[in-house]
Amino acid sequence: MSNTDTYILTWNLKEGNTTQGASLASDTIYFQPSGSNHYKTLEVWHFSTDSHLYLLTATLEKAGEPTSAVSISEKFSVFRKMIAPDWDDLILFGDSLTDTGNAYRNWGTPESPPYFGGRFTNGNIWLEGVHDWLGINTVTAQGSDAGNNRAYGGATTANGYYLWVIPNVGKQVDDYTGSFDIGSGEVVGLWAGGNDVRNGADNAQDLVNNINEHAEQLISDGAERVILFEIPPIDRIPEFRDNSDEDKAAKASVVSDFNSAVVTLATTLAAQHSVDVSVIPVWGAFEEAYWNPSAFGFDNVTHSACQHDGITCDSDDPIDPVPNRFIFFDNKHPTAPIHRLLSLIFREVVGVSDYDGDGMADTEDDCDDTMPGGEIDSMGCPPPVDSDGDGVLDPDDDCQNTPTGEQANEAGCSLSQLDTDGDGVSDATDQCPETTPVGVTVDAWGCSETQADYDFDGIANTFDQCPGTQPARAVDDNGCSAYQRDSDDDGIFDAFDSCPGTAAAEEVDASGCAAYQRDSDGDGVADAFDECAWTSPEEAANDAGCGESQRDSDGDGLVDSDDLCAGTPEGEEVDRNGCGPSQRDTDGDGLNDSAESCPETPGSLDGCPAVSVSLELLQEMSEPGMARIAMTLSCEGGCRAEVVVGDEVYGRIAEGTHLLMVNVVDGQTVIVTVSFGSSTAEDELTIVFLESEAEPQPEPQPEPEAPRADETVDMTVVMAIAALVLLLSAVIIMQKPELLKKRK
Repeated sequence: MSNTDTYILTWNLKEGNTTQGASLASDTIYFQPSGSNHYKTLEVWHFSTDSHLYLLTATLEKAGEPTSAVSISEKFSVFRKMIAPDWDDLILFGDSLTDTGNAYRNWGTPESPPYFGGRFTNGNIWLEGVHDWLGINTVTAQGSDAGNNRAYGGATTANGYYLWVIPNVGKQVDDYTGSFDIGSGEVVGLWAGGNDVRNGADNAQDLVNNINEHAEQLISDGAERVILFEIPPIDRIPEFRDNSDEDKAAKASVVSDFNSAVVTLATTLAAQHSVDVSVIPVWGAFEEAYWNPSAFGFDNVTHSACQHDGITCDSDDPIDPVPNRFIFFDNKHPTAPIHRLLSLIFREVVGVSDYDGDGMADTEDDCDDTMPGGEIDSMGCPPPVDSDGDGVLDPDDDCQNTPTGEQANEAGCSLSQLDTDGDGVSDATDQCPETTPVGVTVDAWGCSETQADYDFDGIANTFDQCPGTQPARAVDDNGCSAYQRDSDDDGIFDAFDSCPGTAAAEEVDASGCAAYQRDSDGDGVADAFDECAWTSPEEAANDAGCGESQRDSDGDGLVDSDDLCAGTPEGEEVDRNGCGPSQRDTDGDGLNDSAESCPETPGSLDGCPAVSVSLELLQEMSEPGMARIAMTLSCEGGCRAEVVVGDEVYGRIAEGTHLLMVNVVDGQTVIVTVSFGSSTAEDELTIVFLESEAEPQPEPQPEPEAPRADETVDMTVVMAIAALVLLLSAVIIMQKPELLKKRK
């Protein structure tokens, strides 16, 4: 055999010994051998019928080469399991087929070895097998000795002795009943007649009458159950192999008549004495082995394993190295396997049938297929078990032998054991579990052409426009995932296309977006319409895509985020805050800068501070020179007013009283104008000199320092000087009031 080839083993188990028997079990096995020799074990349980014979045939061939086939057949035998009856003892009376040492103890016959322990065979006899089955010890005894095996080699059915020394069956019964009573639980057996036929007896009824006499005696001694035996086919023993056909036929006729009469006797005894009487079909057992030797392990049914000339085999006689292949050990006694066969036949007659061998009689066994050694309940059934460990007890398990680790349903079947749609592919492998129409061809995955879905995306191959979809990816009705389809035909698969629905012929970037779809700065305005690229994510963009930091809504040159004055009128110059004159109120007086002339100083006169001025001559003059004039100035809010004396601009001077030194002539009018923006005030002072008279003059006083343009006079000093001047002037006016003329 080659381990690279596939071989087919077909076997069939049939009832009977021919190929015409009913088939009980069969199978076909495909295998690849592990080497040049390969062993296959076939296990078949609970197949036996009432037959003992079975035939196993097997054919082996190389796959694809039917001419390479070789066939074998093997016959074998099977006996039904039987439960032993509850007997206290089984006591046997008989000849050499049952003797376990009585003849040997008295005469050393048969010589052992080559015989086994004084038995007329090469092993244990049938009775020892039966006793073991019954749980009884075999005790060889004769005369008045206690023991349950009274048989003696050479005995006949008659009374007294054979050849003056061998106690016949009648003598054996007399000795036992004379010394012992038979208890109600003890069973007796009578097996004799073979030696009678060997010795030439030709009236079978005489022999059966002898058996009847002995049975009556045992029943009278208390026996309630009697076992009778047929005699084997004496005409087939090697001792008569060379006899004439007529002689062998005559012996066969006597044997047949004896066996028929024994069956009749059993019925009669049972009816007359109300006892149980059974007949062991010895003749049929021998015939079955004779005509079907290979079924029982024999290959020679005509010769004996020991070749001898005497009555029995001696140690000097040649013996086949494998004696158990013979039915006969010597020329009249069978080998140990035949005794084993007789023991099994005996069990089938007196025992209680136990087909599955679980220890419970078939009549009480609700489960006749219990495996050997298995635990059973009171009904003969195995306790509920879960043999395959699938969580479903065997009585409810429709699928035995669920593979380990596979999940079974409530019926005990895993997916690998089910074929729901009957397409020949198990549900575990079947990717198309829907019922497939009968006759439709499916692939290895259980799918027809209209069902197969090789990429498992839920779309049959027939309709799948995108084969090879990666596992677990969602697909459309065409079997395409986002990684396989380009819905807008822009060259970018949908999975990577950030802009589905791009118009035809539009140029797109790596994200599948055209300019009118792309929003690079994420401001909600497509690039094609975005006037301000890269708007900050923190800014809200307008319809043009511009954030506050990017747009100048009023066009004043300052972006909206920095522009404090939105909507500056066109043409206005703005400050750094983006405010034009019409928008700002610099001095906070409630008027926009464009509406007032004093935008930086608050005031009550059109946005400018109110101003006033008054002049007063501090000292009368009589001649041209420097006039000393007190100028009192006020400016709303403490502002500095513009002072003009005549044509001379003094600049801005703070409010208060200031000394003006003006070079004048007689009759000259001094005009002082003060202004702040659009707010103005004016005062005039005409200087009229005094007439020249000698008048006492006051002590000269220090003159106040004339104010300089853009310089503020210290108010404390001014006030002190002004007070002094006023005092002096008052004195002068009081003396010469007519000298002072002033126009205001």
